Amino acid sequence: MSKAKRKRYTGAVKAKVGLEALMGIKTAGQIARENQVHPVQVAQWKGVVRERCEEFFEARPAKAGESQECIRIANPV
Repeated sequence: MSKAKRKRYTGAVKAKVGLEALMGIKTAGQIARENQVHPVQVAQWKGVVRERCEEFFEARPAKAGESQECIRIANPV
């Protein structure tokens, strides 16, 4: 017997499902049915979105060479 491969979802799908659950317009069961996932998975992704939503608005620290790279691309020598 061969085992079925596990489904892998992209970050975009997880975010979409998590946000939809967070909005509370539909139940977790409805969202799960529409996206063909388990309702428990919907709740988990909702929790991840809730926990990490603050990161969306925080400024990302620039890496040392990153700003210089942008300048070189904009002004090729």
